[in-house]
Order: sequence, then structure tokens, then C-alpha cells
Amino acid sequence: MRNRYTFAIYICMLSLLLAACNGENKANLENETNTYMSLSYSGTKEETPSYLVTAKHPLYPVDSRVIIRADHVPGMEGAKGVVNGAYETTAYKVSYVPSTWGNRVKDYKWVIHEDIDRAGLEPFKPGDEVLLHVKYKEGMDGAVAKIESVQQTTVYMVSYIDTRDGSHVKYYKWLVESELEPLDK
Repeated sequence: MRNRYTFAIYICMLSLLLAACNGENKANLENETNTYMSLSYSGTKEETPSYLVTAKHPLYPVDSRVIIRADHVPGMEGAKGVVNGAYETTAYKVSYVPSTWGNRVKDYKWVIHEDIDRAGLEPFKPGDEVLLHVKYKEGMDGAVAKIESVQQTTVYMVSYIDTRDGSHVKYYKWLVESELEPLDK
């Protein structure tokens, strides 16, 4: 009889433990989903590498009001925004397999030279394989990427209003000059 009660207590304890773990896993999944959303769309100015060279005479200086002519993420095309930073660097269009999960991402715009692990002074060439060191989207940090195209250019960090729902996207990285138009012509 005593063994039955002991066994029943063990089963109850195991059930409680499994239920607690399931709740913890659900909370972790929700946190990962929230992290993915925030990394995909907004960043912080502090995340910008301190050694990035500020553009001396950008076409769109800081505080310029612009219209975005790119569709990197939903709600971006046609959005009105303001330039938060302009930097001279090399921008790359890359294709990569996420380091966490998922299908190959093709022609992602833009990763900058400073986002690549062990980048030297010379720019990479199309076809080069590199290791990404950036958290713009879930699975980018630590992903192996293939350089698809290279542009020596000014890149812009822009805050804008999402055209779908009016939400504020802060410090989006990166846009190039051809993807922006002045708001006040």
C-alpha cells in the first residue's frame, strides 16, 4: 500500500514539473518571438559600431526628412521618415542560411563591412563567403553568407512611420541613397 502512495506522489510531482517546464518553454517562445520582431524592424542608435565613419557630405544629412523607396520589410515602401545617421562604408547584398532555423534568405539588403566578422580593410567581392556578426534579424548573427553585390556608398539609419499601421520604427539599418527621396522637394 505504501508503494502505491509513493508512486502516486512521484507521478503528481512529475506532472507538476512537466507543467512548469511547459509554461517556461511557452514564455521562452514568446520572448524569442518578441525579440525577432524587435530585431527585424527597430534597433537602437547605440548598436551602431563606434568605429563607423560618419559621412562628411551626405546627400541626406542627419535630420533630413525623406520618403523611403525600398521594401526591405513590410510597411517600409513609401514611408515618411527622418535620417538618424549617415556613414561611409561598403554595403553588401548577401544571401545566407539563418544560424538558428529556416530557409535560405536571398538578396538581403544591406549588410555593411563592419557587420562582417574579421573584416579587414579591403572590401569583399561578389562570391566571397563571410561570417555575419549582426542581429538585424533572428538567425543572422553567426550565419555564413555569400556576397551577392558590393557598393562603396553612404548608408543611412532612418526612423520612419510604418505605412501599414502607423507604428514608429526607430533606427532602421541600412538604406542607401538610391532608396531615399527628399520629403520636401
